[in-house]
Amino acid sequence: MAHFAQLDDDNIVINVIVVANEDIADPVTGEDNEEMGVAVCRFHFGPDSNWKQTSYHGSFRSHFAGKGMIYDEVKDCFHPPRPLEILTLEPLESWSLVQTGDRWGWEPPTPQPGPGYVWNESTTTWDEVPD
Repeated sequence: MAHFAQLDDDNIVINVIVVANEDIADPVTGEDNEEMGVAVCRFHFGPDSNWKQTSYHGSFRSHFAGKGMIYDEVKDCFHPPRPLEILTLEPLESWSLVQTGDRWGWEPPTPQPGPGYVWNESTTTWDEVPD
Protein backbone atom coordinates (compact mmCIF):
# COMPACT_ATOMS: atom_id res chain seq x y z
CA MET A 1 0.00 0.00 0.00
CA ALA A 2 1.12 3.52 -0.76
CA HIS A 3 0.51 6.49 1.53
CA PHE A 4 -0.23 10.06 0.49
CA ALA A 5 -0.33 13.19 2.63
CA GLN A 6 -2.75 16.00 1.88
CA LEU A 7 -1.27 19.46 2.44
CA ASP A 8 -2.95 22.76 3.18
CA ASP A 9 -1.82 26.07 1.63
CA ASP A 10 1.03 26.30 4.19
CA ASN A 11 2.27 22.75 3.43
CA ILE A 12 0.95 21.44 6.75
CA VAL A 13 -0.32 17.86 6.63
CA ILE A 14 -4.09 17.75 7.14
CA ASN A 15 -4.80 14.16 6.09
CA VAL A 16 -2.97 10.92 5.26
CA ILE A 17 -4.59 8.22 3.15
CA VAL A 18 -3.73 4.82 1.72
CA VAL A 19 -3.80 4.16 -2.03
CA ALA A 20 -3.61 0.66 -3.49
CA ASN A 21 -0.26 -0.16 -5.12
CA GLU A 22 -1.98 -1.20 -8.35
CA ASP A 23 -3.49 2.29 -8.60
CA ILE A 24 -0.06 3.93 -8.69
CA ALA A 25 1.91 1.34 -10.69
CA ASP A 26 3.44 2.65 -13.91
CA PRO A 27 1.91 0.54 -16.72
CA VAL A 28 5.28 0.10 -18.43
CA THR A 29 7.74 -0.41 -15.55
CA GLY A 30 5.39 -1.53 -12.76
CA GLU A 31 7.22 0.91 -10.41
CA ASP A 32 5.37 3.24 -8.04
CA ASN A 33 4.49 6.49 -9.80
CA GLU A 34 3.78 9.39 -7.46
CA GLU A 35 2.02 11.41 -10.16
CA MET A 36 -0.49 8.61 -10.69
CA GLY A 37 -1.10 8.47 -6.95
CA VAL A 38 -1.65 12.21 -6.78
CA ALA A 39 -4.16 11.90 -9.65
CA VAL A 40 -6.07 9.22 -7.68
CA CYS A 41 -6.11 11.47 -4.60
CA ARG A 42 -7.33 14.48 -6.58
CA PHE A 43 -10.06 12.36 -8.18
CA HIS A 44 -11.44 11.57 -4.72
CA PHE A 45 -10.65 14.82 -2.86
CA GLY A 46 -10.85 17.49 -5.56
CA PRO A 47 -8.65 18.71 -8.41
CA ASP A 48 -7.14 21.55 -6.38
CA SER A 49 -6.05 19.38 -3.45
CA ASN A 50 -2.30 19.15 -2.81
CA TRP A 51 -0.70 15.72 -2.20
CA LYS A 52 2.76 14.25 -1.60
CA GLN A 53 3.65 10.59 -1.25
CA THR A 54 5.03 9.58 2.13
CA SER A 55 6.81 6.44 3.25
CA TYR A 56 5.35 4.41 6.11
CA HIS A 57 8.90 3.29 6.97
CA GLY A 58 10.41 6.76 6.48
CA SER A 59 12.57 5.47 3.63
CA PHE A 60 12.10 8.74 1.73
CA ARG A 61 11.12 12.31 2.65
CA SER A 62 12.63 11.85 6.13
CA HIS A 63 9.54 10.86 8.14
CA PHE A 64 6.18 9.23 7.63
CA ALA A 65 3.84 12.20 7.38
CA GLY A 66 1.36 12.70 10.17
CA LYS A 67 -1.33 15.29 10.78
CA GLY A 68 0.27 18.60 11.73
CA MET A 69 3.68 17.78 10.25
CA ILE A 70 5.20 20.12 7.66
CA TYR A 71 6.33 19.36 4.12
CA ASP A 72 9.46 21.35 3.18
CA GLU A 73 9.60 21.80 -0.60
CA VAL A 74 13.28 22.81 -0.63
CA LYS A 75 14.46 19.85 1.46
CA ASP A 76 11.76 17.55 -0.03
CA CYS A 77 10.99 16.17 3.42
CA PHE A 78 8.33 15.95 6.10
CA HIS A 79 9.33 17.16 9.54
CA PRO A 80 7.60 17.92 12.83
CA PRO A 81 6.51 21.49 13.56
CA ARG A 82 8.79 23.76 15.57
CA PRO A 83 8.64 22.69 19.23
CA LEU A 84 6.87 24.89 21.78
CA GLU A 85 8.04 26.27 25.11
CA ILE A 86 6.43 24.23 27.88
CA LEU A 87 4.84 27.04 29.92
CA THR A 88 3.97 29.66 27.31
CA LEU A 89 3.39 27.38 24.30
CA GLU A 90 5.33 29.88 22.21
CA PRO A 91 7.55 28.51 19.40
CA LEU A 92 11.17 27.87 20.32
CA GLU A 93 12.69 30.36 17.87
CA SER A 94 16.25 29.58 18.96
CA TRP A 95 16.00 25.94 17.83
CA SER A 96 17.16 25.00 14.32
CA LEU A 97 15.93 22.47 11.81
CA VAL A 98 18.90 20.15 11.21
CA GLN A 99 19.56 16.97 9.31
CA THR A 100 20.96 13.94 11.12
CA GLY A 101 21.55 11.10 8.67
CA ASP A 102 18.43 11.00 6.52
CA ARG A 103 16.15 12.58 9.15
CA TRP A 104 15.22 16.21 9.76
CA GLY A 105 14.33 17.48 13.22
CA TRP A 106 14.60 20.39 15.64
CA GLU A 107 17.61 20.89 17.89
CA PRO A 108 18.40 23.47 20.56
CA PRO A 109 21.47 25.71 20.24
CA THR A 110 23.15 23.65 23.00
CA PRO A 111 22.61 19.97 23.75
CA GLN A 112 20.57 18.94 26.78
CA PRO A 113 23.05 18.21 29.59
CA GLY A 114 21.08 15.19 30.75
CA PRO A 115 17.72 14.15 32.15
CA GLY A 116 16.09 16.54 34.58
CA TYR A 117 16.62 19.70 32.53
CA VAL A 118 14.06 21.86 30.76
CA TRP A 119 14.75 24.39 28.00
CA ASN A 120 14.42 28.08 28.91
CA GLU A 121 13.83 30.06 25.72
CA SER A 122 14.22 33.47 27.39
CA THR A 123 17.81 32.66 28.43
CA THR A 124 18.44 30.04 25.70
CA THR A 125 19.84 27.68 28.34
CA TRP A 126 18.85 24.45 30.04
CA ASP A 127 17.44 24.87 33.56
CA GLU A 128 17.72 22.04 36.06
CA VAL A 129 14.33 20.90 37.34
CA PRO A 130 14.36 20.86 41.17
CA ASP A 131 13.61 17.56 42.92
